[in-house]
Amino acid sequence: MSESELFGSAAWAGVLTETYGFTVEYQDELPFCRIDDAAGRRVIALPFTDYLPVDQADRANKFLTTLSRRYPTYRVVLKSRLPHDTSPGSDAHISKRAYCHRYRPGGGGASSSFRRGTRQAIRAGIEVRRASDEAACDRFYHLYLRQRLQKFGSIPQSPSFFQSVHRRFIGNGNGFYLEAWSSAGRHAATLVVLRCGDGWFYKFGASDPDLLADRPNNLLFDHLTAAVDDGESTFLDLGLSGSSEAYAGLRRFKSATGAEMHPLTYLTCEPPDYADDGSAEFLVGLGAVTSRLAAIGAPADTVIPVSEALYRYFA
Repeated sequence: MSESELFGSAAWAGVLTETYGFTVEYQDELPFCRIDDAAGRRVIALPFTDYLPVDQADRANKFLTTLSRRYPTYRVVLKSRLPHDTSPGSDAHISKRAYCHRYRPGGGGASSSFRRGTRQAIRAGIEVRRASDEAACDRFYHLYLRQRLQKFGSIPQSPSFFQSVHRRFIGNGNGFYLEAWSSAGRHAATLVVLRCGDGWFYKFGASDPDLLADRPNNLLFDHLTAAVDDGESTFLDLGLSGSSEAYAGLRRFKSATGAEMHPLTYLTCEPPDYADDGSAEFLVGLGAVTSRLAAIGAPADTVIPVSEALYRYFA
């Protein structure tokens, strides 16, 4: 597997192991986690991962077939870079379609609307800073928690997850927090950028909803693409975007940076009686509890312990 692929790296596997106790194993050089808990028996390549660098149908089908036979009572999921019209093997089906974007030096050129947003941020006095300390991690999490609860109506990943990401990547010099600050000194947004090999991966971000009119994210992404053009990285991966109409604006924004959009296809094999073990009912209840916490505006000191205890079941 390429040393420039974040989700196949030892550091990313270490985050999953350290935070959730998952054991990362390998089949034909592809990493996966085998999980058996209240949320069901599942083999996932990989939990909390956008995709693995699999773009050949034969390789994907071999992986799914091998692990389905090895673990016949487990649901097996492979997150791939295969096209959306992929024909899965006879025992598999397409469980999700999504997209990712990659920006490479020169790109396709930012759109006029993106450039207008960048100029608007500059006129508003937005300042861009790079940081790599634990205080920047804490600032990001404060925005992220608020955004997850208020905008998305769901609990956030746990602080321990991001602390592990910080230790294994940014604390080792493999990444940084790119922050936007208002002219009044208010923290407006953060992009978490991780380096793997010679590539950059934007995996997490959060913004202050009260400052979005100043377009801080335009300036942040303009800074990143300019840095790639200047040779600081060979590419910038802009992360997962859903394929539904609800994510159309996000896809347009990422494409407007000059990045190229690529399909992602999640393939799944399920045993016939997989849903009969009570896991489906558990997940419905879990979703209801976590959504209710967001709906009632539960404070951070209530939400965070719940996140630490329960987020692993969303894998």
